[in-house]
Amino acid sequence: MTMALVFIRCSDDAAEKSEEQLELKDAFVIGFDQCARYQGRILAIVNPPDTVITYNFPDSVYDFPDEYYSNYLIDCLFPSEAFDSYPIKVKFRPSRPEEFSAYICFGNIYTARLSPLIKSKQVVIVSIED
Repeated sequence: MTMALVFIRCSDDAAEKSEEQLELKDAFVIGFDQCARYQGRILAIVNPPDTVITYNFPDSVYDFPDEYYSNYLIDCLFPSEAFDSYPIKVKFRPSRPEEFSAYICFGNIYTARLSPLIKSKQVVIVSIED
């Protein structure tokens, strides 16, 4: 049996072209990374339904009320009545390993909803519209 290994390397141009071809998706900002001190935003993607986290959400898009963070010890989500208050249109791609963010979290912070997002659903925003 003969086996051949083929190595294919993508150029930087190919990566840029794929970012340009990303689809603009409707989403809502619904939460934050409790451990990152107001950094990190949780996005609910409308179609197909998904939830992701990003650490490059621009601060200039929305000014979130301080009371949305008051329950940070227990939950990473904004109050449910705010879930449809912050719509955006966003293009994003999965984070590369070198772009992953992880913050040390104190033991008294309940992160059951946050942990799965940090581990496998981090994205980098390529473009955004509010």
